[in-house]
This record gives sequence, C-alpha cells and structure tokens, in this order.
Amino acid sequence: MPGFTTCLLALLGLLLGGSVAMDAGFLPHQMRLAEDFYLSWDIDVDSQLVTFLVLARTKGWVGVGITNTGGMDKADMAVGWLKDGEAYFHDRHGVGNNVPVIDDSQDYKLLTLVENETHTEMIFRRPFRTCDPDDLDLTDDTLRIIFACATADPTDVNKIPYHNLAGVKSAQILIYGQTVHPKPANRSSFDVVTNFTIPTLQTFYSCQIGKLPAFDQKYHVYMVEPIIPEASAAYVHHILLHLCPSSYTDQHIAMTQYCYPASVQAYVFMNCVEVLTGWAVGGQTLIYPDEAGFPLGGLEDKAYYMLQIHYDNPTQQAGVFDRSGFKLHLTTDLRKFDIGILWTGIQVAQFLIIPPKASSFKNYGYCDTSPVNKEEGKKYTDMQIFGSILHTHLTGSKIRILQFRGGEQIRTIAQDKYYDFNLQESRLLREPVTVRRGDVLITECTYNTENRSTITWGGLATAEEMCLTFMFYYPKNELLSCLSYPTVETVSSVLNITGDTNTELITSMWMWDWNQTLIDEVETKLRDADQVQATITHTGDKLLTGKKIPVIPEEKVARCSRRGENGGSVRLEGIAFALGASLLAVAWLLVGP
Repeated sequence: MPGFTTCLLALLGLLLGGSVAMDAGFLPHQMRLAEDFYLSWDIDVDSQLVTFLVLARTKGWVGVGITNTGGMDKADMAVGWLKDGEAYFHDRHGVGNNVPVIDDSQDYKLLTLVENETHTEMIFRRPFRTCDPDDLDLTDDTLRIIFACATADPTDVNKIPYHNLAGVKSAQILIYGQTVHPKPANRSSFDVVTNFTIPTLQTFYSCQIGKLPAFDQKYHVYMVEPIIPEASAAYVHHILLHLCPSSYTDQHIAMTQYCYPASVQAYVFMNCVEVLTGWAVGGQTLIYPDEAGFPLGGLEDKAYYMLQIHYDNPTQQAGVFDRSGFKLHLTTDLRKFDIGILWTGIQVAQFLIIPPKASSFKNYGYCDTSPVNKEEGKKYTDMQIFGSILHTHLTGSKIRILQFRGGEQIRTIAQDKYYDFNLQESRLLREPVTVRRGDVLITECTYNTENRSTITWGGLATAEEMCLTFMFYYPKNELLSCLSYPTVETVSSVLNITGDTNTELITSMWMWDWNQTLIDEVETKLRDADQVQATITHTGDKLLTGKKIPVIPEEKVARCSRRGENGGSVRLEGIAFALGASLLAVAWLLVGP
C-alpha cells in the first residue's frame, strides 16, 4: 500500500490541477478512465480480495462497475456519495439502461468515502468471487470497466440523477507479478526503434535488420519498456523484436521495408525467427521474474536483430512518422535461469478459415513438444511457463492455451474469455506452469463473425485473422516456434471440394450459402482434420504430419462457497484512515484552517 506521504503528494498534485505520473501514488495498478477520473486497485491473492480506489472531480455521486460486454445491463457496480456528512454506498447491478438496482447481498465493503471542495474519493473492497448471481467473478480475463459520476447527490437511493460523465475501458484486474520497476546495481539500457514514415496502406508490415550493441560479457534483460510515440500510437498494432542467426554480418543490415515481398530480401527477414520480446496494442512495461532474464552476450552472442512492426492505417493517413520500438533494460547481475519465448498457434496463412454469420467458431493450433532437444548431447529441461501474449485480430472473442499429457487435458495454461483486440498485454501467470517434453499444447481461438457476410481467411491484414500465442518460459531450450496447419489438400478433402490449390479452395467456398448447420459442420471437419506441425529450433526445422487435435472436455465451473463477511479477510482495513486523512489534509491545505 502507498504510504500517507505518497498519497498526499499525488492527491495534492491532482487537486491543484497539475499532472501526476500514474506510478506516483494511488494503489499499485492504475487507470485514468477520463480526465479527472481515476481508478486504482490492489489484489490480495491469498485472501482473494481486491481493493479499489476511485478518485473523481465531483461532489456528487460516483460509480464504477465491471462487465463482460461494456454495457450497463447485468453489470456489477459500486455506487456511492456523501450527503450531509453521511456516506451512502451500495453494491448494485444493471437492469437494462435503468437506475442500477441494489443487490440483495451486499458483497462490496466500503472502507473510505470522503470529499473536499472539488473531489470525491471512494475506497472499497470485494472478493474475487462472491457467489452472488448479481455479481461478476473477477478472473484473469479482460473485463470492461464502466464508470460514471454526476455533480448532484441523489435525494433517494432509488433515484440516482443522470450522470454528467460516463464511459467504458477494458482492463485486466487480476494482474500478477511486480509493479515496481527493479533497479539492479549493475544495470544499463539501450533502445531499438524504427525511423519510418508509415505508408498510406491499410495494413503494412515493416521490417528492418539492425546491429545490437557489442556485449563484453553475458547480460540478462530483466525489463522491457515499449516505446510508442503519441503521434503514431493509433497506427501501431504490434511489434516483435527477433534475434537473427549467428551467421549474419553487416552485409545483412537492411533499412526499413515491407517484410514479405517475393524477393531475396524476404528470406533475410524470415530467417530471424527467435523472438526476444513482443508488444501489442494496450501493452505495458514487461518485468521478468526475479529468478530469470533473457540472455544477451556470452554464449548467446547474437549480434543482429530484426524489428517487425505491424501498422494499421485504415484511413490511409499520409505523413505519419514513427519511432516505435523497445527500451531494453539489462544487468550483469545474472539471474538463475535464461528465458526463452515459444511461439505457438496456427501458421499465418489461408489455412485459417472462419465462416461468416458465426457467433462462435473455433480453430485450433497444435504443438507436440516431443522433438525438442532430441539431438545427441542435448538434455531437455522442463519448461516453466510464466507468462504469455495471446493474439488474434478483430473477430477474435476468446483464446486459450490448453496442456495435454498422455492424451488427457491437465490444465488451461492461460486464457482470455473476453478478448479485446485493443488490449493485448503481456500477462504473467499467478504461478509458473511446468511443461514436460512430450506434452501437447493446443491453442484454441474462438471468433465472432456475425457482422461479416463473407469468409474471413487467415492472413497478415488486420481484417484477416490470426491465432497465435507467445509464451515466456525458463530455462531456455532449443525450441523457438511450434505452429500447425491443415494442408490445402486436407481441407479440400474434408470439405468435399474439388481442387488442391488456395485459389480453387477460395473460389469454391466463396459462394456457399452459410447457415448454422453448415457452420457447425465445417468447424467439426476442420477440427478433426490432420494437422501438419512445423517446429523450428536453433539446430534445425522439423515437420510432423498426421497430428490430431485431441478431444477437449467441457470446461468445469468450480463450486462457489462464501468465505465469511464480504467473502474474505479484513487485513486491509487500515487503509481507510490513511487515505481518508490524506484527502482531508489536502482540503486543509487548499482552503486553510
């Protein structure tokens, strides 16, 4: 928890109209929902509790809520205000767009509700799971935060005046890992950025080959900060930083250009497979666990990198200059383990087929880890997966990574049941997950194409689709990439289409009259089709044919049981006095005794 002085300085800056860095105060996780409307929170994993702090420029009522959809209906909300020195606070839920209804079970507990001449501060807590059907569970998924406030206080708890400010933003509430940037004694940093004018094309993948700094010894990257200039942020969809093979020299250095032309240069880019780090829209600074870092220098002496940036420019705006990339933070205080990044999912090509008019259509990527480190002299060490980036495009609605051992599913490694294209963060797991050689990793992507009238194919463009995951793990081994796809011949065969080329396949399916029966039939046949797995390691590539997506059991919902008053312990009670006192102290400074 931030101390009294930290909160006081942060709030003082806000109330005096100044700008305050979002890491200067509040609780560890922060969002600026709107101008002069802030939300911050802290999670207690052991007690399964979340504490929220709301700060808004108003003397009327304030409210925040969570929802899977972004709308008011069925949203889970906390609404409060001060009137004549008395605090009013309720756990509510939405019914249509009407005044939120007070829950029969009050599972949110108010800790502080104070105001001064300009601002209202409300602090409350709730369990991750309340077992109340009117409340939403807080999960690792992307949730939508709805917020509102008004200048007037209600005169009746059932007659809340219409809001003056309202909105919605996506967020992950249950965030694991460090929130304070580490500062080892022997640290340094360097930037890898582009210098590029974004083309007037709807979709463009830029690639450049550059040279890394000369490392005199082995370093560990312990933190990665995205560099996304405000002037070009709206156009940068995702960034990948790859390492190039040790055979690369200065002759391979290439200025920024399109990644995938039919030319010799494309092979220069495509040989840089190993991923050092990645970022997608909505992502923040990535801090690695204390026990691991990504190796550079020493035996990992890769001298050249490839920076790939996907630009999305739907209005074909001209003259936008970009200097996006990464700031890599390094240390010579080496951690216990080297980090690797494993790229899994479906090969990016037209093997990915999604019918139109589908409310839910699933595709699958297959990765059998059996080929890893089987070369003579290589020893496989269990991978400890500690984080991931989950990636689809505009029609993606859900994505998850499933782990199988001996033909049986043993867990879901990571998932997002309410995926938002505009919030694709690097997310750390609560605890590392062990993956043994021979385990099968299935990437399941679910799409919604109800607003599309033609087939969506896999491809590079934002309007096309992908199904990819990037998993962070330690200790590092030979495995770089493990993607799968059904061949064109297989797809044509299972769908009874004459032809064995992409053109014939597309032509045949383009005019189909899609209905739910046909959508379900195609999903089943594609799921049961033979998969080809393309595995890339440091020591060579390998194809495995005839692989099958295993039977995926129905997801079980854990039984719900209450844990006592407000669902958990009360160890955060002390926050009420400190933060309430900070706001009252600010008021005293502003208006005087």
